Amino acid sequence: MTAQLEAALVKADAAGDVEGAKVLAGEIRRLRSAPKGDSLQLAKQPTGMDNFLGGLKKAGSDTLLGVKQLGAMAGMGDSQALAQEAAQNKIRDAELMNSGAGMAGNVVGNIGMSLLPGGALK
Repeated sequence: MTAQLEAALVKADAAGDVEGAKVLAGEIRRLRSAPKGDSLQLAKQPTGMDNFLGGLKKAGSDTLLGVKQLGAMAGMGDSQALAQEAAQNKIRDAELMNSGAGMAGNVVGNIGMSLLPGGALK
């Protein structure tokens, strides 16, 4: 990769493209100083188990938010702020809920919540 950049640097310099040469030189320096090996490895994708556990956690979080919303209906909280929080959670959790394991974890978590004494609040 650096060989191609070096060739482009020589051409940019010969053409008098000072700005292009500076950009290419900076990229060459960055690549040369980068650690070798897995430095360009992609971010770890969540496993099925990660998604399942995330779904379980979401069930508990949603139940807690529901309890807060009930309190707000009784005048013990800011219902607008809680509605905004629910909307943000929906956006944040969209990818999780689109995974089969995440949905399964959420279903299992919600069934568990309904069997616990706190499930009566849901």
